[in-house]
Parts: sequence; C-alpha cells; structure tokens
Amino acid sequence: MRNEPVKINFKKFAFVFIIATSLFILFFSIIPRKPRYSLKKELIFENDHVKVLRTGQIKLLFANYLKDDRIYATEDHFVFCGQTEDETFHRLGHFSKINPDLQERVRDFIGRLKISRFFRKNIVDNQIVVLESGTILVFYDHIYRSTDGGRSYESVFQFDKNTFNPFHDGIAVDNEDTIYFGEYNCSKRPHKIRIFKGIADGTKWNVCYEFPAGQIFHVHSIKYDSYRDRLWICTGDRNNESRLMYTDDKFGHVNILGSGDQNWRIVSLIIGKDYLFWCSDNDSLGSNIYRFNVNMNRREKIFFVGKPSYYSTKLSDGTLAISTTYEPESSFTKETSPHPTTDIWISRKGLHWYRILELPHKSFQTPVGESRSSIVFPSGDYNAESLYFSPQNTMKLDKSLQKFSIQWKPDSTGN
Repeated sequence: MRNEPVKINFKKFAFVFIIATSLFILFFSIIPRKPRYSLKKELIFENDHVKVLRTGQIKLLFANYLKDDRIYATEDHFVFCGQTEDETFHRLGHFSKINPDLQERVRDFIGRLKISRFFRKNIVDNQIVVLESGTILVFYDHIYRSTDGGRSYESVFQFDKNTFNPFHDGIAVDNEDTIYFGEYNCSKRPHKIRIFKGIADGTKWNVCYEFPAGQIFHVHSIKYDSYRDRLWICTGDRNNESRLMYTDDKFGHVNILGSGDQNWRIVSLIIGKDYLFWCSDNDSLGSNIYRFNVNMNRREKIFFVGKPSYYSTKLSDGTLAISTTYEPESSFTKETSPHPTTDIWISRKGLHWYRILELPHKSFQTPVGESRSSIVFPSGDYNAESLYFSPQNTMKLDKSLQKFSIQWKPDSTGN
C-alpha cells in the first residue's frame, strides 16, 4: 500500500493562523496589566554600617508618588497603585486627550492596547499628586483630575505654549489641600516666571505670584514644610538666579534664605525638623551635599559628590537618599570626566554618605542634546520603609520600578 503525500491547504492554514493570532492579541490586550514584583532578594551593597538589598523590581513602571503607605506609578497614560508592602500593583485607569476627534480616538485606542505598549515601552513623563480628599491629579499636557479613585479623569487646567510644566517634585500640597507649582521655563532669557495655585479640591487654578523677567530662570521645586507650616521655593540657574526662598503666608511675601552662588542651586530639598539637606545642581565646579541648620540659620558643607543632583528623598526611619545625574555636555563633565553613571548616595543622619548604586549611562541624541541619565525618586511623603526609584536613560534597569531595603547595622556610627 502506497502512502499518499499529505497536502496542506496553505490558504486555510494562513486564515486559521491569522484568526488565532488576532484572538490572542485581543485577549492579551483586554486583560488589565497587573504589575508584580520579582521578589528574589539580591545583595546590592554592604559595608560595616549598612546593608542594601533589592527586594523587588517591575519593568516598564515609573515610581511617581508616595502617600499613606501607597505608591502610585505610571506606564504610558495608565495609573497604577499598590500598598508599599504588597507584591502587586492594580491598574486604576488612564487619562486621554480632551475632546478627541475620531482619528485621535482610534489612535488612542490602538496606542493604549497592552500589545502596543509592550512594544513601544513608553514611560510618559507625568507627575501625580494625591490630595487628602482622595482626589488624584495628573500633570501632563493638562492637569487631569479624578474623584473616583483614578478610574476616570477630567481636565481642570491646560498647559500651553505660554504655560510651562513644573519639574519633577516641583508640586507642593499644604495642610489645607492647596496645590502650588512653579513654571520650569527653559526658553531664552529674560522671562517672567509664575507660581500657580490650585484650590477647591484642584478645580480652580490661578497665578498667585510672579517673578519679574530676569530675576530667576525657572523654578526647580516647591516643597511644603509641615514642621514650620512653610513653603520652600528652589530656583536656578545662574549665580544670581539660584535661590532658596520661603513663604509663610501663601506667597503674600517671598523671603530669600540664601542665594548668589551655585551651591544655592537646588533642585530637590529634603526637609527635617531641625535641618534641611540638599545636593547642589552645580554643573560647573561640581556638587556638594549641604545641610542647613534652620534654628541657627547656618549652611554647612558636608561632602563633595561631583555630579549634580536632581532628586532626593527620606525614608520613615530617617534615612536620607540623593541621586546624581550624568550630564555629558556640562562644564564639570568636560573638565573632570567623571565616571559616566547615575548614582544613589544614602546617609543615616546626614554626615556620612555611602554610594550604594552606580548605573551606566545610555547615550543617545535628544532634541535638546545628548541624553542625561538619572535616578528618579517618587515625590510625596516620607513614610515609606523601603527606597523606591526609577532609572532613566541607563544601560541597566532602565524604565523600571525598583524597591530596595536599607538595613543599618547596630555598630553603625549613627551619622
């Protein structure tokens, strides 16, 4: 008996394959993403004083905001939330274009599909603020407001060519749920810089203060100080523009605490009961870590770091953390050729600092020059027990949410 060759109907096979693939993509895309930590512990750093473990990481998630033991994160236009000690994040919802036409609706639908996001690997540069009322505000091309736990959003303010978004960690919320942000304007000098205020649960926005043209270049950050019921304002960039200021009456009066040199060029400020800490954004001579004794009105240089710093935070046990940014085109980099990494430095009380992580720089061209690598800490409160952060433009761990455990040893100096 002779075996007949098997005939394959390639058209039928192709049809079945296309249908099966389409169904898989549809099934994959409609199931909400549930980001989950990979929980295998890994030793990152250890010396006689501290031990640092990586206790979790999630790819394609940006650590954005911390409040009341919850961490809010974003991926593309989606907002996620998780308890700080949980293993999983839950998707709340996403914000989209305001009054889109049909073409924009189609583009938004395709772009928000999980399969599209998987290949695009897009981490949108937005900021989140959560009010005491539970209202969530997302700062992007608009300020989007959600009162249903992040499921849906409405626009309450639009950023346009005449209004400049705040820098990361540049948004403050005071004890009355009033929101403040300053413009981060990098256009040609001189220009006015405005401070905006949001009231009525984030529904009403207006200008509450204006710096005259030529006085400062832009606002780096505004931070609320619960110890003194005060707002701190950090500005840059030239010597005369670099100022640490404060207001005790909601921008009725603005007072200058320090200014006039690059060591007052502060991007992110750590606020404590007795001290302020910062690492300067000195991109010409190199940056130092400083502490300022609020009661004695005295600035003290603690440690030379070199690379400028954009981000800092504090943990619930008092651990201080700052990250440095690698700027390929800065004067400091060109003159001293520092190691091309973005780094994390930590301290128990602010006097002795340890570099616990170095991530190599990823170089590529952007519309404003060569890329900069940095490590971003979420803004918000100081109640987290673990250190959360998201690297940007790095060869390792890029576009991920990282969770580190900082364990100080009993024989540590305590400083």
